[in-house]
Order: sequence, then C-alpha cells, then structure tokens
Amino acid sequence: KLAGVEFDRLPQREFAARMVKESSLISKMQVASKVVDSDNVTLCCDGTTKRFNEYATFSVALPTGESYSLGFEDLPAGDTASYFTSTRNIVRDMARLVAPADVSEKEVDIKLAEILSKLKNTMSDRHIVNHCLFQQLQDWRANFLPLVNENWSDLSEEQKQHMIDMNRLWCGLHVIINIGSTAKQTLKQYESIASDNIVNHGFNKDVARSYQLLFECSKAFTYTHDNQQSGVAHMWKAYLEDKGVKNHIVCMKGERINIIFVA
Repeated sequence: KLAGVEFDRLPQREFAARMVKESSLISKMQVASKVVDSDNVTLCCDGTTKRFNEYATFSVALPTGESYSLGFEDLPAGDTASYFTSTRNIVRDMARLVAPADVSEKEVDIKLAEILSKLKNTMSDRHIVNHCLFQQLQDWRANFLPLVNENWSDLSEEQKQHMIDMNRLWCGLHVIINIGSTAKQTLKQYESIASDNIVNHGFNKDVARSYQLLFECSKAFTYTHDNQQSGVAHMWKAYLEDKGVKNHIVCMKGERINIIFVA
C-alpha cells in the first residue's frame, strides 16, 4: 500500500523458505571461495537474545577490507557449546560446497583444513562465552593443520605453535557502553547525595534525573527515537534556526547510552 503496487500472485511460504535456504548455501559457497584465495582472514561472530530465543550472526572479513555474511543462526542456547557447534557446522558446510562432487569425507576434511588454515583471527564482543569459544575453535583448527602442511612433522614446536595460534580481536564499543552504564549509576548516587535524599517526584526513582531529562529531551526534540508518534522535532528545529542557535540535542541510538556522552 505504501508503494502503491499491486501483486497478483505472491510466492507460497514453502517457496520463500526454500529460497532462503538456497541463498544461504550460495552465500557460503561464495565466502568459501574468497577465503581459500585469501590469507589472514577474520571470522566475526555476534549473538543476541529476543523473546528467550538465542540468535547468532557469522561473517568473515578479508585483508582487502571486504566483508561477507555467513548467515543468521537460531541457536538452542547461548552457551559456548551451541556457538561452537554452529560455527563448526557453517565452516564444514563451506568445505562441502567448494569440494568436488561425490568425494570422500576425508577429501572434504582436506578442503576444510584449507579453509581453517586461512582463518587467523576472530572478532567478537567480550562476553565470557566468546573467550571459551575462541579456545575451542583454535583447538579444533589445530587438529586439521597437518592435512594442509605436508612437512608438519618436520616443523619445530615453535613453528607449529606459531601456525596454531590465532589472534583475538574484541569490539571496543562494549567498553564504551559499560562506561556509560557506570556513569548512569554514578550520577544516580551523586544526585542522591547532593539532594540529601529528597523524594524524586515525577521521575523514575531507579534512574538519575539528569539522565532521564536527557532521555525525555531526546525523545521530544529529535526525529529518530523509539516513539515516532511523539515529539515536536520539526517545531524545535524551526525555532532554533529562527534564533540562529545550534541544536545540541542528539537522537538516541542503540543502547541509548550515546546521549550521556554528547550532552
């Protein structure tokens, strides 16, 4: 209705589901071919929970700056075992898709080893699950390296360890969010002391009044916020432009913690 387009016939649910599955396989095949032709590839992983269901996304980043998605996975739980099983299945699917047809499982393992040898880094957040996942992934990868190194037995222990070791990269944004969360708690404690524990009328007692003021101003005077039906952003913008004043109120993003840094 929004686009003013009428459709005579829409695809059935089963057809749409099959297309999603086929698209996932084609994506993995493309990523596998890119990984095999590259070195120092980074495997990226991130997870979230919605309505008590655990989901994870996987992608790879190449040294050229290119990034390719490996898909969106529905996990049985948010523990290390679930993430590792999903990662292992995705990489093995990649190996099967680029291996010649009708080959033995051993030949698939050789292609799997070739892909794993290219994965030298991981990128994730700082959750404890990812610490354990990294170690399991590195140990699993180490078991396949001899398949793609004919002179593995002739290498020194130091050389072997150098090839086994992977690099752990962590998202720094989570640190900023943690700083923001701590700042919110600190503001609440400071306000409680500064106001001599005066009753917090009209405000959420669990949130600092200064932060809640920023929250309400952002919701009222910016275009992008949680409730698109509230606020007077256009009137506020016109008023400031008439006065020749810069608008310092910013819209909320993500965890909405950004407003505490730019105020």
